This record gives sequence, C-alpha cells and structure tokens, in this order.
Amino acid sequence: TIAKGNTWTGEGADSFASNPANWSNNKVPQNGDSVVFNGTKDCTWDLNITIGSLNLKSGFTDMVILNSDLTITGGLTIDGGILNLNNKALNANGYILIGVGGNLYATASTITVKGNWLNYGSFNAGTSTVILSGTNQTIYGNTTFYNLIKTVTTADTLYFEAGKTQTILNSLTLQGASSGLLALRSTQNGQYWYID
Repeated sequence: TIAKGNTWTGEGADSFASNPANWSNNKVPQNGDSVVFNGTKDCTWDLNITIGSLNLKSGFTDMVILNSDLTITGGLTIDGGILNLNNKALNANGYILIGVGGNLYATASTITVKGNWLNYGSFNAGTSTVILSGTNQTIYGNTTFYNLIKTVTTADTLYFEAGKTQTILNSLTLQGASSGLLALRSTQNGQYWYID
C-alpha cells in the first residue's frame, strides 16, 4: 500500500493535530500516513497513531510538541522549526535527520532509532537517552548527547563520521557480547573520529 500524505495547514481554531480543520483535505493523519509540516503555526500532537514518516520542512518555522508517544515506521526529517518531545518517547524505525535549519528538543525523553543518526542542525539533549537499536548504524555530524546507548548480542559495527566529534554529557554505553563484538569504526579508513 502507498502511504497517504497529510500536510499541516494550521487553519483550524486550535493547534491540535486531532482537529481535521488543521490538515490538508480536512483529514486527520491515520496509521501509516506520511505527515508533513510547513507554514507558520504551532502543532500540539495529540494523536495515538503510528505514522509512516514525519517531515518538518525548511519552510516550517514553528513548533510541533508531543502530547503522546510517537512511533514512525520510516524516517524523521527536521529541516525547519522545532520538534519538542515534551518528555514523550520517540521511536523511529528509519533514520533521524536534523537538517541545518532544524531543532530537536529531546527534554527527558527516550529516543530509539533503528536507522542512521544525522545531525547537521540543533539537538538539545536535555536529560534524554538515545538508544541505537539497529544494525550497521552510522552517526553523522557533531552531536552532544546526554545518554547514548548501543548494545548488541550479535556482531555489529557502529560507524562514526570521520572528523566529527560526539560529546556525552552523562552516560555512554557501548556493549557487545563475547560471541558478538561491537566494532567502532570511522566512515573513512585511516581518518579519525572523536568522542568526548
């Protein structure tokens, strides 16, 4: 099936995602839909659904704030505006991309990502925990994490973009098993990556 697209218009009388008047075609997003934010009005995400993808476009200049946990079966792209997790859990089965104009406010949330982590914008870690739960994942860009966890039971490699620095403010857990080691590698052979 092809995911339907839902674009935030913010034309309703309130800021709630559950209000059909705030969406293109006056239709609230459903499970599996691709959700796009553009424009200049805040959104309070109060839907308990699993969406296919979430994209805050570069033209989006306001904030999406979660009032419930959010699961995305695909990727999360934040090219503009702010995604405020508001202490709610974020689960992305694809990548998380914070673009140059994007902001992710993690607060005290737990963020679980199976795809790559790409940060070229602003990640405000708060007291959050980022869990890398996929295989052969890569961390791109410079990020300051509060807690970062990568634990495997079968052999896996975690790649770090060459020349970039990952800063951990509180706790770092990188753990493999005797029968399945976790390797830490640069994306470019012979070039350093950095961790603080």
